[in-house]
Amino acid sequence: MNYIYCFENKINGHKYIGQTNDLKVRYNAHKSQAYNSNSKDYDCLFHKKIRECGLENFDFYVLEEIDDSKDEDYIDFAESFWIDKLKSWCRYGKGYNQTTGGKQFHRNIKIDDDSINQIKKLLIETEKSFVELAEQFNTYRECIARINTGKYGFDNNLSYPLRITREWREITQEIKTQIAQEIISTKTSLKDIAKKYKISYHTINLLNQGKTNLQGNFTFPLRKTNTISQEQEDLILEGLKKGLRDCEIIKIANVSRNTVSNRRKKYNNLNL
Repeated sequence: MNYIYCFENKINGHKYIGQTNDLKVRYNAHKSQAYNSNSKDYDCLFHKKIRECGLENFDFYVLEEIDDSKDEDYIDFAESFWIDKLKSWCRYGKGYNQTTGGKQFHRNIKIDDDSINQIKKLLIETEKSFVELAEQFNTYRECIARINTGKYGFDNNLSYPLRITREWREITQEIKTQIAQEIISTKTSLKDIAKKYKISYHTINLLNQGKTNLQGNFTFPLRKTNTISQEQEDLILEGLKKGLRDCEIIKIANVSRNTVSNRRKKYNNLNL
C-alpha cells in the first residue's frame, strides 16, 4: 500500500504533502532530518518549519491510500494533485512543498481545453495507449484515465468511458490466472491480450511484471519484454548523463517508458 500524507501546521494551517509506502518510517525520517544538521535535507523549508514551530504543532494524516496495483506514475500524479488542491506549494504562500510534486516535475497536472479535446478524439479514434497519450501531451497517465471516464473535460454529447477498459479490481482471480497463462504459453502480443480481455495495455504490463495482486506460484516477468540493443542502451545512458527528460530519451532511443525508468534506477544506484 502507498500513501499520500500531509503534515498540517496547527498554528497557521500551512501544509506539507508527500508520498510513502511506510507512514511510520517516513514520519520518523522527517523528524530525524529536521533535527540532524548532517542530513542533506536539514535546511529544506519544511524541516526549518518543524524546528521553528515544533513537531508537536503539526498534525500528520493520510490524504489518499493507493493500492499496489497502481504504478509510480499514478502515485506521482496523486501527490501533485493534492499539492495543487490544497495549495501546499510554497509559491502559493500557504505551504512548505518546494516543488509541485512527483518524481518528474516537468509533467503537467493541468492541460488546456484544446489538448483535452484532442485526447478525447484520440481515445475514441485510435488505439494509442494511455501511457503513449500521456507522453504525447506531457502529462500523467492518470490524467488520461480521468479524461476517458469524464472526470476531466466532461461533454454531455459523448458517451463515457470513451474507451472501454475493465477495472482490475473487478476481474476475478480465475480470469487473472487465465490471462497470466496466456502471457506465458502463447505468442499473442500483450496489446492483443489487453484487447481480448478489455483491459488496458498498461495493466497487462503490470501483470507481466508481477506488480498486481495476482495469486499463485508465478515467476516474473511472465514473459520477457523490452529487449533492447546495445546501441539503444548507450543512447539511454548518454541521455541520462545529459540530464534529458524521460520523454526525450524515449524518442531518441525508441524504447518504452518502463525501460527508461528501470535504467534510470539502475544507473542511479551505480552512481553514474
